[in-house]
Amino acid sequence: NAYERFPILSERRKQVAGLLSGGEQQMLSLAPALADPPVVLIADEPTLGLAPLAADAVMDAILELRDRGCAVLLVEEHAQNEWERFIHPEDAPRFPQHRDRLKVIAPGETLHWEFRMRNARGEWRWFQSRDVLMSSDDADRPLLIVGSASDVTEHKHAEQHKDLIAGEMRHRAKNLAAVVEAIVPGIEVLRPGM
Repeated sequence: NAYERFPILSERRKQVAGLLSGGEQQMLSLAPALADPPVVLIADEPTLGLAPLAADAVMDAILELRDRGCAVLLVEEHAQNEWERFIHPEDAPRFPQHRDRLKVIAPGETLHWEFRMRNARGEWRWFQSRDVLMSSDDADRPLLIVGSASDVTEHKHAEQHKDLIAGEMRHRAKNLAAVVEAIVPGIEVLRPGM
């Protein structure tokens, strides 16, 4: 329960999220993950600018999620390129672009991003991230963004298999058309894409 982990949130449960302190906002952003742990949690500088007690509480919650089986990717300024060890090299250039998009996310907008990460066995898994703006400041700059990432590897594999089968079917249809044209002189076979 998030209220047990973060008692201050229970005291402030009727307060608007944008009026919470930075530490309380970070705690609030972790509450859904504590209730229903995701497969992977990407935490972008989760303790930046927090008071030491709030930073400890946030890190304890992240460690609890890790201990409950959630893969955790921490992005910190002092370890800026650490995430590159886990993200697929083809997806790594888009990660900073996604972070830049988060800085200007609009109310009601949902940002999507698909990427691959290496799991503990060294296998690449596909994830789809969805991020939503929860509150912004008076200048409409994002204050609290909540996101989740879902493992979509099986879906990606099914798409790749479907594309492979469709390509094979096109190839076979082309071969069949050539055979029919060779057997029946003067017949014109309608080919896909013509």
